[in-house]
Amino acid sequence: MVECNGLLLCSTMSKRIVIWNRTQARWIDRDNLSLYDTYSLGHDGNNLYKLMKFNFGSFDIDGRECYGPEAEVYEFSSNSWREIGIIGDWSLLRPSMMVSVDGNSYWLASSGQVQVFIQSFDFSTDSFRAIQLPSTPLSRDMTIYDVSSSQGV
Repeated sequence: MVECNGLLLCSTMSKRIVIWNRTQARWIDRDNLSLYDTYSLGHDGNNLYKLMKFNFGSFDIDGRECYGPEAEVYEFSSNSWREIGIIGDWSLLRPSMMVSVDGNSYWLASSGQVQVFIQSFDFSTDSFRAIQLPSTPLSRDMTIYDVSSSQGV
């Protein structure tokens, strides 16, 4: 579940997406939705709402890549999807820690062995951007807390 300015987004086990506020719901169907997709909700500088869907690909038992990372943006105003590029080699650490601020999305990500940073998605430019954490190095022993669940990441 993702929230942005009172709109809630939820993906379902039936591979459908619903976005709703207190008075109405909008269902979005798409043939290529996966249970492994992650979603983000935001808006551009003109307050036009968008949905961003991404996943990191899938691998078979032998470790060969079946398909690579992909990302798409759905524009509510045109009721259409389009592909966008995922820049960089990173992984989402915890989808439940994704937040929306001023229409853009932010979450913890990692790359390489331990490097942890904030990954963002700008809905005005439809682009990803990495934001480095403060200069104090993070170690494998450091715990990042999810205040909503009181459990460490």
